[in-house]
Formats: sequence, structure tokens, C-alpha cells
Amino acid sequence: MKKGIFNMIRIKQYGLFIVIILSIALLLVISCNQGRSAKSSDTDVGKGVGVKQDPTKGDDNEDLKVKIDERLLKFRLSDKEVQIIRKIQEIVTNPDIGKAEGYSTYNDLKFYTFLGSLDDFKIREIIRDYLKVYEHYEDGKKVFSQFMNDSALDGPLKKRLQSELDAYNYNYLFRLKQFFGHVNPSAVYGVVTKGYIKEAISKIDEHLSKVRRMVAEGSGGTKGAGGSAGAEVPANSEVIKEPTVPASSQATRVDENAPVTEPAEGTLGAGGSAGAEVPANSEVIKEPTVPASSQATRVDENAPVTEPAEGTLGTDGSAGAEVPANSEVIKEPAIPASSQVTRVDRDAPVTEPAEGTLGTDGSAGGVEEVNVSLAGTVGVDDARDPAGPKYIGDSTDVVVTEYIGGPAGFGSIHLKLEAEEIEGIGELRKLVTSPSQDYKTYNDSEFDGLISDLGVLKAKKIAIAYNAYAAERKRLQEELDAKINDVEISPKLQAELDDAKKRAEFAIRSAFTKFNGDGTALDVIPDPNRVYASMLYLNSEYFFARFKEYLANSVKYKEMEGELTESQKGTFRYINDKMTDPKFCIYFLLGILNVTQLKEIANLHSRIIEAQDAASKALAEALDVKGKKDCETRFSLELLDYHNYLNASKYKRANPKQFYDHMVKGEHVNSFIDSFRGIEYQASNLPRKRKYVITQVLP
Repeated sequence: MKKGIFNMIRIKQYGLFIVIILSIALLLVISCNQGRSAKSSDTDVGKGVGVKQDPTKGDDNEDLKVKIDERLLKFRLSDKEVQIIRKIQEIVTNPDIGKAEGYSTYNDLKFYTFLGSLDDFKIREIIRDYLKVYEHYEDGKKVFSQFMNDSALDGPLKKRLQSELDAYNYNYLFRLKQFFGHVNPSAVYGVVTKGYIKEAISKIDEHLSKVRRMVAEGSGGTKGAGGSAGAEVPANSEVIKEPTVPASSQATRVDENAPVTEPAEGTLGAGGSAGAEVPANSEVIKEPTVPASSQATRVDENAPVTEPAEGTLGTDGSAGAEVPANSEVIKEPAIPASSQVTRVDRDAPVTEPAEGTLGTDGSAGGVEEVNVSLAGTVGVDDARDPAGPKYIGDSTDVVVTEYIGGPAGFGSIHLKLEAEEIEGIGELRKLVTSPSQDYKTYNDSEFDGLISDLGVLKAKKIAIAYNAYAAERKRLQEELDAKINDVEISPKLQAELDDAKKRAEFAIRSAFTKFNGDGTALDVIPDPNRVYASMLYLNSEYFFARFKEYLANSVKYKEMEGELTESQKGTFRYINDKMTDPKFCIYFLLGILNVTQLKEIANLHSRIIEAQDAASKALAEALDVKGKKDCETRFSLELLDYHNYLNASKYKRANPKQFYDHMVKGEHVNSFIDSFRGIEYQASNLPRKRKYVITQVLP
């Protein structure tokens, strides 16, 4: 009996021991699982474990991509605009771009937040600016392609070109990422729309200029306008590649049938052609070609020429001047402002022309100063400034001089101008002497000196160009005042006309300003010939084209307005009130349609506005209970969406059909009615506010 009891006790002790061992093993297993869970990847984290997940990894990233797609859809961007946004996203989310420079990289979540922080107008402005830079960048790639396909370039130079192309591509991508480096999306929008175009395009142009110089130096010489091999360029010369124009517009420099005298040793042919050695201290500038209407005409080779006084030279190379052996005399053409003026051979002696020869503008009489450098001296009348010539730049081999104008000779020019020309010059004086941070601000002496340097003929032409612009501006103002007397349309048209005037004045001030490589205005007087050429390109049609279009459309709308009902006109007033651009109103585009289309647009949008008003009324009558806040949020977003859609109509001015389709057949325009009605239905099911009727009890 005792033995049996003892055996039972032993079994129970053994069982208890087994239970303890199993419990310890279970605790160890649980502990190991927790350890592994803590060390697992972010996507494998157990519920309740506070480990930060990477939103750009795993399934969450796919959700974000869908959300980004939905947000872009809500912006109602065109396919092209969506492609541009995708390209921007690709650049700013690439970790390899800007990594060495320390710029942070967007992930999908950050880019989604960026899109959500801006409205569709700001997004479109960013797209617009990016597109301008992108097109400029693509044009630059064509320059690389032309050089790379040039069989005349050797292998080592092409390898250098490939390296430069790689750097060019990277810098373009980096520049965008740099501007997206701000944390605040509003700050990104601000810096992109205010500085991206100017900064990025100037860097692109600098890189292309560097490549052109590299090719010119590496190919053993420059190339003429037609692409022929040019003269050998010394190491210390400056080579400037000028813009070209189509072959059909190129100026013919020399009569093919005329006898050509071989230039003296050390001179350079007109096109930089082979067979001429450039002096060591000279500056080689490739002459631009100009349209046929602006071609410079040499003196007729076959015409009898009276022999001038010995050693004299007309400043324009006209008859009556003996040409020194080592110089080329070419009458300067009127060239675009972007083109450089060809400087006269520095070693050629310049003397006063014989009495009766022509001045720089072709007029008879006095001597005009020429901006040439003679053996290290400045080719302007140094007596104007007791301190001597002023220099721009650091080069010791190439002396680039500032025009130092003065009033000498201006009085005689003034006497030869007509009254209206004097008035035009006076208006130009007022404009360029008014203070400006962006353009050169002249004093009276500088302006008088510039006009004096131009001479009578060119001063007349500048005055005529300005007067033509001023007359067109005045005519359009009178037409606006006479044809439009509408409180909604007139202020917007006036704002557009004022904006056109500002843009024209900026162009004029730019013509009178010399800029450095980054676009900063220099406090120096530019070459008068460049000022002259720029002013001749002052095109009033360019500045006023949009105003004329808006004015004509507004007049046409007012003519059709009489066939609309008061309700339809009220609908258009509502739409116009939602236009946020101070220089735009909906009537600028309504005038491109016919009466039937106007009525169709008005009827559709009046139904949208009625549905919107009904939803607003239902919300106002609902009690502040759970669910009302959601309805109000939905209503606010839908209303904002509708107003944004109306504003987007201004981008459809390209043709009537595009605008009409946007207002009537757009992908979302008909959905606004259903959306507002849905909000009205939801709000109507909420508890209503009690309506109290106060009645007066009569005695």
C-alpha cells in the first residue's frame, strides 16, 4: 500500500516537472517570435508595433500612385500636361540627381502632398514654365547633334563633346531639382514661376556658348556663315558664333563677276574664309547674315569713283575713302538685337573723311565717331571724357569699349528732325531716363550722346519706329473708349491694353540696355548700331495682337447680347465673376461663338448654378448634427472644382470649337449637376431647423 502511494507521488512529481519544462519552452518560443518580429521588415511589422514605414515601398506605394492619378484627373489636365507632370515627378524622385550637391529627393508621398497643396492654376503655371525650359533644352541638344555628326571634327573632340553633352543633360535635370528643393510647396511654386525660366535658360545658353567655342578652337579654325573652313584663330582671340538665317535670306558679300583684289598679308576675309591669317591681338567675330531687305550694299564696283583725299576713310566704308591695305570696309547692316556688331580691324588707321564724304548714317557733312580700337586705344572721341576711355571686361588682348556718348553734334541733328520726330525722341528720353533696376537708366548727357552717335538718318528712323508704336497705342485706346462701355468688360480690356504698353516699354528699354551673361543690366551705353537695329524691330502688332483679339470678340458679343434672355445674361455675369485673372473676362471668348452656342452654354450652366443654390439652401436649413460637416466639405470642394473649371476656359482660346466643347461637352461639366443634387439630397435627410411663424393677434 505504501509502495503504491509512493509510486503515485513520484508520478505526480514527474508530471509537474514536465509541465514546468514545457512552460519554460513555451516562454522561450514566444520570446523568440517577438525578437524576430521586432527585427522584421517594415511591411512585416505586427499590429500595434510603432515602427515607421517607408511610404515609397510595398503596396502602399501602389496606393499612392493611384492617388496621384486621381489628383491629376481632378485637375483636368490635358494629356500633354499630365506627361509633363510625370516627367517632373521622374526628375524630382530620382535620388541620383542632386545627390552630390546635397539636395533631398522626393518620394511618392511628398510629391502627392505637393500636388495637393496647389490648385490647378498654379500647377499649370509650373507646367508652362517647365515646358519653355524643356523646349530650349531640346533645341540645345540639336546643336550637339549637329557637331557630333560633323565629319570634319576629329575623334578626341567628339569624345569631349560627348562628355559635354552628358554634363548638359545632367545640369538640365539638376536645375529643376534645385528649384524643387524647398520644403513648402508654395515656396516651390514661387521660386519656379519667378526665377526658373531665366536661371535655367541662361545656364543652357552659357553651356552652348562654351561648346561652340570648344568646337571653334578644337577644329583648327572658325567656320564661315556657309559652313566653310575659316582662318586659323590664334589662341588669344575671342571667337563669337553668331546666329544664322536661312540661306535664302543670306546677304551676298561680293559681286561674283567683279574683280577681287587679294588682301594684304595678315588680313581676314569677309566670311572668315581660308587664306587669311588673323593678327595675334585681334578679335575674330563671325558676321551674322541678315534678311535680304536689310542687306548691306557695297559701292558699285563698276561705277566711276572720284578719288578721295589721300589716306581718308568714310566711317561706313562708302565712296570717297581709301581703304587701308589690311582692313575690310563693309557697310554695317541693320541686324537683330541679339547679333553682335562686327568691329573694324584694330590696326587700320582711321582719319577724318575728306570734306563732302558721307557720315555713318549716309548723310552729308560732319564726322561720326566709330567704336573701333586702334592699337590698344579706344576708337571714340576720348576728349569727351577727361578720364579717358572706359573698359568693359578683363581681357588684355581684346579691348571691348563702352560707348561714351556726348552732346557734341546733337544740336545739329536736332535741327534736321521734323517736329513729330523731335517729339518721338523726347518720349524715348522720358522713358529711358526714368529710374529702373532692370534696365540701364540714362542721364540726359548719355542719351544726347547716343543720339549724336547714331546720326540724323538713324535718329529719324528710331523716332519713326517709336511714333508708329505710340500712334497705334493711341488709336487702340480711342477704339476701346468708343466701342466698349460695359462695367464688366471695359476694366479688363483696359488692363490688357496697359499690360501690352508695359511689354512694349520693356522691349524699348531692353534695346537701350547692354546685359551681361546672366541677364543683369550693365550701367554702360550699348553700341548705337545695336540700339538702332533693335528699335527697327519694334513691332506694334506683336504687343497689341492679344488686345485686338479680345476687343474684337467683346464687340461681337455685345452685338449678340440683345438676342439673349436676362437669365442667360445673368448666367454669363456669374461665370465672369468667377474669373480670377485681372486681365481676362469670359466675354473675350464668348464673342468667338454664335448666338445658338451662347444660348446652349448659358442654359447648361444655369442648371448647374440652380443645383448649386438648391444644395446651399438645403445645407443652410439643416441642423448642426453629425453628417452636416461632411456635406459642407463636399459642397465646398465641388464648388471650388466648378469655379476652377470655369477659369480653365481661358486656356481654350486657340479656336472656337475648343472653347465650346470645354463649356458644354467637357468630361466633367455635366457631372456638376449630379454632384450638387447629391449633396442637396444628403443635406435634406438631416434634421431640419424649426421654422417659426410669428403672427400678430389683432385686438
